[in-house]
Amino acid sequence: MFKSALVKRQLAWPHLALLLYLCTLPTSFALAFDPEQQRYRLSGFATLAATRSGNEALGFRREFDREGLFDGDWSFTPDSIIGLQLDFNATENISGAVQLVGKDRAENTLENSIEWAFLGYQWGHQWRLRAGRVGYDSLLASEYRNVGFAYLWVRPPTEYYTMVTFFSLDGADLTWTKTMGPGTLRVKALGGSTKNHTVFFDQVQELELDNIFGFNVGWESDNWRIRFSAVRHEYTLSEETFLGLGALADSLNQVSGFWPEAAEYADLLTVENNQVRYFALGSAYTNYPWQIQSELSYTDSRIEAYPSQLAGYVGVGYQLEQWTPYLLLAAARSESTLEVIAAPPVIPGNPLLNANLQQLQSVVQSTSDVRIADQPSFSAGVRWDFRHDMALKAQVDHTKVGEHGYSLWNVRNAPSEDQTINTLTVALDWVF
Repeated sequence: MFKSALVKRQLAWPHLALLLYLCTLPTSFALAFDPEQQRYRLSGFATLAATRSGNEALGFRREFDREGLFDGDWSFTPDSIIGLQLDFNATENISGAVQLVGKDRAENTLENSIEWAFLGYQWGHQWRLRAGRVGYDSLLASEYRNVGFAYLWVRPPTEYYTMVTFFSLDGADLTWTKTMGPGTLRVKALGGSTKNHTVFFDQVQELELDNIFGFNVGWESDNWRIRFSAVRHEYTLSEETFLGLGALADSLNQVSGFWPEAAEYADLLTVENNQVRYFALGSAYTNYPWQIQSELSYTDSRIEAYPSQLAGYVGVGYQLEQWTPYLLLAAARSESTLEVIAAPPVIPGNPLLNANLQQLQSVVQSTSDVRIADQPSFSAGVRWDFRHDMALKAQVDHTKVGEHGYSLWNVRNAPSEDQTINTLTVALDWVF
């Protein structure tokens, strides 16, 4: 799948990435190779990256299902990845793919490593149905976000992509395509369920989504990609609170007689409506030597413990033969109804109770802050395409994390003020 995209070394790399993207689209699997000549093909991708980030309190993580990188240390785990993909054509109309991805995960299992495992049926030139484990297709880079060679940066912007922690879903999608003007119109509907794991205060928590239904509408030409996506899902909960916060809610209710606001805080942890809706609009423009890409999303959450959020980014690259310097600006901001937890009252003559209330207030404050995103980042980097199938990248990210908004980070100790963290990454991407 990947080598078919690498046709000429002298082409600008954005055109190579676009061809690679087109080969990953669900409607292109039937056309990826001739079933009369080659029924099976094994291809792959890999990124070897060294990343330096984090501080004593906050650990950098590219996605929620990865461990955090603390203390400004260097590590190969945050961004390194390897994937293998088997494409096959059973008949002229039936094809499929299996993709295995190896990377650092909070919960490493074979099931979690299988990103794709589906069968597809195509009838005519316009319709394609896939069933099994298919891509969770809600972003511009959804179908290839693991393939570092396919995009300009070291990684997709964390302010935008980290919150979408699900890469695939168990279900089906249906795609309709039609030539429109100088480009192609593509409409997709998808549905199913999925699950993943995240690290929440050093505890591995399972996240499971059910009743997923969504669609996206996109138009693509030689120079443009424009797409709108909308997805609705429901969080599956083992208890009435979000992310296993039942014990904290119980503690708050027990002290509400001494601390009246505690009952209000406990209610924020209780889930009455587990629905979340996600909307995204993205566009990309490629015309040598320029590449410009931007996305904007809004997460409409009915869960108090998981606030609604607005996120977006814009990136610009300018190619100079084999070299492409680029700039990237990204931001994420939650719509929080509560940022500062009021101090509990002082109970005269009861120092032990006062100490417990103070400790509980600190825990509630940390829990509130870790659910909220409040950060902008400015990134600068360069990509060097020294081979037709390999690229070397270097990138620095300058991020300001709000005192009450560090949900995108792994938390060791709750910070007491705004944090400024620089992340440096050197990455080698290749496809084979």
